[in-house]
Amino acid sequence: MASAYPLHMPTNDPQQVKSLARGLHILLALAEHPHGLALADLARAVDLAPSTVHRLLQTLQQLRFVRESIDGLWQVGVASFEMGSAFFVARDWVGDLHPALVRLAGLGETANLGTLDGSEVIFVSQVECTEVMRMVAPLGSRAPAWASGVGKALLAAMSEPQRRAQLPQELGPAFTDSTLTDWASLEADLAHARQRGYVLDLEERNPGLRCVAAPVFDEFGQARIAISLSGPVARMNDERVVELGREVAQTAYEFTLNLGGRWPSDWTKPATDG
Repeated sequence: MASAYPLHMPTNDPQQVKSLARGLHILLALAEHPHGLALADLARAVDLAPSTVHRLLQTLQQLRFVRESIDGLWQVGVASFEMGSAFFVARDWVGDLHPALVRLAGLGETANLGTLDGSEVIFVSQVECTEVMRMVAPLGSRAPAWASGVGKALLAAMSEPQRRAQLPQELGPAFTDSTLTDWASLEADLAHARQRGYVLDLEERNPGLRCVAAPVFDEFGQARIAISLSGPVARMNDERVVELGREVAQTAYEFTLNLGGRWPSDWTKPATDG
């Protein structure tokens, strides 16, 4: 798997403090290998001499940023965890993703942000489009996760055992003729979503309303939030659904990377322009 971080330092940046940059690159390399690396393997990963790496590791160990396991492997330490936890606590998903909603609403449909609460999705932010006929979901409103674009996007980002634990054993009721009420249909739908990079909600909760959605992933490759575009079927025909779905997927991908997240390998990566 390719590294999510640049592990080799640029040699042409005079502003870098070399020893600090080397130490941080060591931490990034260890973050890519949570079970630990031997000294020689770590040295190869950061392209430094083992003696240099060992000297830096000793300093990082004194500050609790790394630790050496009983079998001689180097791992991230508790101070690294504390710093990562501080970043997570400080994250404001609603504020951080508001620009994404504004961008998407500019495409002519209402943009939504939602998260899971048990077997339901709860909408936590929204930017309405300017069309007279538009979708509006009051903040705090809920919908069954399996019958919602945002909900299905978050379910698709889980493993099947996690989904089974999250949802009731018997799906239902059927809100429309399009509602997925059996596990085989839901699993097939979510698998297709991962392949295309976005989820479709084709009037599965409300007749006449369509939605496209995609998850935003955190630094652990987990999805706690998803973004969507929703609108009437009169405007969101089959061709426009594909167009908007690709835009939502591209936006979710960009903001995942911009916010320090990792795009999972089992989700199709949106094509970039050029």
